[in-house]
Amino acid sequence: MKDDELQERRRLNEISNHAIYFLAACVMKSVNGGGKALNIDPKTVCNHIKWLARLTGKTLFESGKPGRTIELTPYGQSLMNEFDADFDKTIRMLDANKQNDVVGSKYVETIKLPFVSR
Repeated sequence: MKDDELQERRRLNEISNHAIYFLAACVMKSVNGGGKALNIDPKTVCNHIKWLARLTGKTLFESGKPGRTIELTPYGQSLMNEFDADFDKTIRMLDANKQNDVVGSKYVETIKLPFVSR
């Protein structure tokens, strides 16, 4: 394995890790439900979803009230459908966006960045 292959696998793993939290919230219809499904704090689910939103540059969920069923934005629904159809292909598509300011950056710094949907 060459260094560039190793770096690609690292990026794909990083994106995949955050995508699992998004999918858990989608499947369970709430951030709290996603946290329960993954046996983690809902705040962690929320932070991973923030990271994924910064990677895509798009809002994934409609603003809602805590404790209510989440509603996906049209882009969030499309992304969930793409993950459902072919998870690996979707991860590679997100990596191809080359959001270098997100992938490989410190997680906490990334989720604290101001977010403006494109």
